[in-house]
Amino acid sequence: MKTKIILLLICLLLVSSSTALAFSKDVKGGDFEYDNTSIRRRDGYAVLFGEMTNETGKDYELVKFTVNFYNWSEELINSEPLYIENFNDDQTKSFEVSLFEEDEYEDIDDFKIQFEGGIR
Repeated sequence: MKTKIILLLICLLLVSSSTALAFSKDVKGGDFEYDNTSIRRRDGYAVLFGEMTNETGKDYELVKFTVNFYNWSEELINSEPLYIENFNDDQTKSFEVSLFEEDEYEDIDDFKIQFEGGIR
């Protein structure tokens, strides 16, 4: 019985420490797509992990995005920049965006990524 309780607690801990977000995969303002996103705690803050695909038909030396995080009421709670270097057409790259306010981790219900511009 004690083993079952410990296993249950471990499962609950794993579920609470990693949240998979399955939302719109299109980036606003550009021909990019993101996938495989999750938010996890690391070193006292939350990190958004994911993969971005360049579907623009263009190669970039540097691309800037803004990631907007929203709560259950659809209120903006945080915005963070995201930069991806050497991003060629049809290429998929992993990304991370850190949220330095740990309190915000519990409030996140949705996020949107917006293309800001790029250097070719």
